[in-house]
Amino acid sequence: MKRTILSTLCLAALSCAAQSIDAPTLASSYNDFAFDFFQRIESEHIDENLILSPLSAQFALSMLQNGAAGRTLTEIQQTLHTAGFAPSDINRYNRALINSLQKEPEIDDAYREEMEAEGKNPRDNYSSVEIANGIWVRNDFPVYPDFFATNATYYNASAQAVDFAAPETYACLDQWAYDHTHGLIPSFGLNPNDPNRAMVIANALYFEGPWSWPFQTYNTKKARFTNADGSTIKTELMHRYGCDDYYHTDNFVMYRLYYGDDCRFYMNVYLPQHDGARLTADEWQQLRNSREEAEVYFYMPKFSIEDNLNMGDILQGMGIVDAFDFYAANFSGISPNPLCVSEVNQKARIEVDEEGTAAAAITYILSVDALDGPGEEPQRPPRVEIRLDRPFYFSIESRDDNSILFMGHITDLAELERRAGQQEGIDTVLTPSPASHRTYDLQGRPAAEYGQRGISIRDGRKTIR
Repeated sequence: MKRTILSTLCLAALSCAAQSIDAPTLASSYNDFAFDFFQRIESEHIDENLILSPLSAQFALSMLQNGAAGRTLTEIQQTLHTAGFAPSDINRYNRALINSLQKEPEIDDAYREEMEAEGKNPRDNYSSVEIANGIWVRNDFPVYPDFFATNATYYNASAQAVDFAAPETYACLDQWAYDHTHGLIPSFGLNPNDPNRAMVIANALYFEGPWSWPFQTYNTKKARFTNADGSTIKTELMHRYGCDDYYHTDNFVMYRLYYGDDCRFYMNVYLPQHDGARLTADEWQQLRNSREEAEVYFYMPKFSIEDNLNMGDILQGMGIVDAFDFYAANFSGISPNPLCVSEVNQKARIEVDEEGTAAAAITYILSVDALDGPGEEPQRPPRVEIRLDRPFYFSIESRDDNSILFMGHITDLAELERRAGQQEGIDTVLTPSPASHRTYDLQGRPAAEYGQRGISIRDGRKTIR
């Protein structure tokens, strides 16, 4: 079946939409925040599974930033690595980024007609991102109209006056969460008994994508996974192989799995090469520049994880201090009344199987007023095996603008089995974690045969050799 995809480079579109804004620098700043944010949270979850969304946090904090002034504003900008950019520049960039991430795929008419003739939705073969923003304010708390207007213009943020003492308010909030994450996150889980609650600012981010090159279920087999504590568990490892790119440094082996027919989004998985390897922004950049081609034998567990993160202490440790102090907070762009941040939380969830990935996150900020085509014949590639049978990192990213939507790590599949109530297959024998990991061919050395003929993906594009 011939499929023609029309696409444009979104970074150019971002630059055009943002005009004078230095879009590449802002994109780099956003990723610097992503790794800073991830590393600080990871330090408190070293041996625990973790999923979070830096981008969801950035959008929520950017909306809050529109009401901040003085040192409160400076601290938010420094923490987001956007010092030197005016809030108006950030807003324009975020507006362009939201449009870019949510853009509809441009599908060739012939392909559309062919799919529809088969009774299929042509969009089913593409990944999708949905972003929603909302502001709920207590009905007796005064808010400047410009704060609502700015966030509506640049973030499509809806605004509602509500009674935080009424149970139906929390039912509406939970419905919003459910709707905008397609049920992956069914509720905020807010405590309804805070009499000083004045405002809720929230972002919801949802991603769904089928693999460009799906795993076949008949290749999924039981195998051992070594948890971070050295114990092992039998779990299902998905498997696929073919001529493809992989990336490696002294610290990590990275493999990229694309989503959808247009390959606009992908998941990177990072397998540490030795104990103590930590994924940093510099390491991430080095990996992106270390591509090699090989016949890759790839193994990966199916997994479903969720997290509920209290980000208040993390953000204060990163430099946002005054915003949490009622006497120091300056949100004079939101209201004439005193206001401070009481909590910042994020709920996130991801599900990965043979067909693809679904992931969602909600970040919410609570505020109080407490005092009131075919390729050329390749060179002979090596044959390598990348087996995610011990702790690894992952991220979901946008190819066009390099945005990091989700990040996480898997350290303990036994925990996932316990959560799911599936105790069968757990091996309680403790074995030491491997001290290092190398890439091998099936004979334990680089192979000299040609790579497998068939479909391969290079630079985000499918080719057939």
